[in-house]
Amino acid sequence: MLTFLFRSIKPCQSLLLGLFTLAAMVSPSVAEKPNVILIMADDMGRETVGCYGGLSYRTPNIDRLAASGLRFEHAYATPLCTNTRIQLMTGKYNNRNWLAFGLLDPGERTFGHVMQEAGYQTCIAGKWQLTSYDPPDFPGGEKRRGKGMHPRDAGFHEYSLWHTGDTEHKGSRYANPVIDQNGTVLDGAGEYGPDLWTDFLKDFITRHQSEPFFVYYSMALPHWPFVPTPDSEEWDRPEDRLTEDLKHAAEMIEYTDKAVGRIVDHVDALGLSDNTLILFYTDNGTDYRVSSRTPNGVVRGGKSFPTDAGTRVPLIARWPASIKAGTSNDALVDSTDFLPTLCDLGGKPASPSMKLDGKSFLPLLKGQSKHAREWVYMHQDPRPGWDKDRFHLIRFARNQRFKLYEDGRLYEMPTDELEERPYFIGRESGIQREARLMLQEVLDSMTPYPQFNPQDMLRPDLLLDPEAKHCFEQRIGEVIAEAERIKIPYDESWRSESSIPGYTGSAYLRSIRSQSGEPRQGVLNYRTKLASSGMWSIGIRHRSDHPGAGQGGEFWLRVNQGPWMECRSAPGAANGEWDWPVQVSHPEKGPILLSDLQYEFRLQSNVSTYGVNKPIISIAPRAQNFKLDRVVLYQADRKSVALNPATAQSEYHPY
Repeated sequence: MLTFLFRSIKPCQSLLLGLFTLAAMVSPSVAEKPNVILIMADDMGRETVGCYGGLSYRTPNIDRLAASGLRFEHAYATPLCTNTRIQLMTGKYNNRNWLAFGLLDPGERTFGHVMQEAGYQTCIAGKWQLTSYDPPDFPGGEKRRGKGMHPRDAGFHEYSLWHTGDTEHKGSRYANPVIDQNGTVLDGAGEYGPDLWTDFLKDFITRHQSEPFFVYYSMALPHWPFVPTPDSEEWDRPEDRLTEDLKHAAEMIEYTDKAVGRIVDHVDALGLSDNTLILFYTDNGTDYRVSSRTPNGVVRGGKSFPTDAGTRVPLIARWPASIKAGTSNDALVDSTDFLPTLCDLGGKPASPSMKLDGKSFLPLLKGQSKHAREWVYMHQDPRPGWDKDRFHLIRFARNQRFKLYEDGRLYEMPTDELEERPYFIGRESGIQREARLMLQEVLDSMTPYPQFNPQDMLRPDLLLDPEAKHCFEQRIGEVIAEAERIKIPYDESWRSESSIPGYTGSAYLRSIRSQSGEPRQGVLNYRTKLASSGMWSIGIRHRSDHPGAGQGGEFWLRVNQGPWMECRSAPGAANGEWDWPVQVSHPEKGPILLSDLQYEFRLQSNVSTYGVNKPIISIAPRAQNFKLDRVVLYQADRKSVALNPATAQSEYHPY
């Protein structure tokens, strides 16, 4: 009888053993698919976060995330949001899939599609702004309106987003928000957008906690406009909830941290911590109007600039099952690396046919050093698009130590974060030369995009010889020079560009440096040729599209070795229009118009046989985004001709 029972049980044991074996085979594959939550803040540089040395704001939740996970020291983004967001979602650099600002190519595959195919439930909330960006009256905008990707086609099962359609219908992202939630426009009266999105994501996580999920929180915070949060005193006065004030920037940064904490706490409360990877990243540096304290001094926000303040950003990862708490990593990571990393996490590594530029950093999350990048590349050009004509194409390649721009400037970043002391070809040491050669190979391998019709999008003229010596042309009583004829200083305080309608030369100069004291850098010295003695006036055709707060003075002016004079747009001058009048703060005469400022130049006896006097006009940038088109010296009877933009351009006249 016992033998019979034993023989009867063995088949059952075999069945149970088979089931246990099957379970053992299934479990690892489930464990290899962690939940993933990617949180990306909007305009929040490293200097704002406590764990990166920030002293101005309370960020306890982000700091706690870093203390329980991994902090990356060399994570990079592009200087503006759309550029980063497109690279982040597609794993490709902008030179390969850029359409226009605020547009995601509808033919691209996003990480939403990738995660859906890997068996994840996918969700996105926050800011979209990738479908249609240009206002209806923006020149050329009709070619781009509605040409991007809609979130319903982007690989997300559920979405709750701001700005999913045309710009003029986007409404507020903060108080009383306009939110498209799964195709239905919510009534956000009395609500705060970031709170609604946080609640939406928490609900999604709760409903899908028993299956792998991918959540992308594309935050709107702390992007301008700087308005009250529910933690601000003004929030109790509904009429003040959309009143802008720079003081609210600090409150919005701290509310960003609060939103991160709510998501993390919810994951922990559901018992999902061990198998959930939480990534915190930002799309670019802080708004330039925001200055923050650090142990090394005050850091001004670098959004829109290619410096470290604009491109080196926070990246924090917490995944208790795989990441050792309180660690840091010096490896290079950029925005194209997220999609291949998600492919690996989902168990479907990226194939060569996907033609991605990114490199998975999953090995770094697991404490391995393999697959680390040797360089990151930047192709930054947010044009075409409304409000983007002030930018131009910037290309560079870098590693942790060196950074090479395509114009030849090489910087050693640990000792020159502000990029003030470039190395040029023939002026480097051995290790600098090796870095140049390696990084130049990267630049040479990346071809700028060819999509634009030149008639729709003029490209900047980068063919400048910084060593060339040119001067004004004397034209019967007037002296005319165009911006592109001027020697560009080595420090690149000015850039030659040709993308704004209305300039009269074949290029104009845009200042990229801000210096409130007497200029030390970026001085352009115009050596003029005058054929007659007498009183001469100076005319400067200029434009100021985006003067910074408190930066009414745009440039410095000096004649010969006289005092530096502070120059600004004349009272009543409209920003964004080419104009001649400039107000000068003269040390003796006070505020006057440049056209009223006259200098008497006399012929000297010891000059060349042509009897030409050569006064020197010096101009230096005072504030960023001052645009210089023409500089003219004229006598009273030639004023109308000299200040006529239709007057023919000068030719090259070497010394």
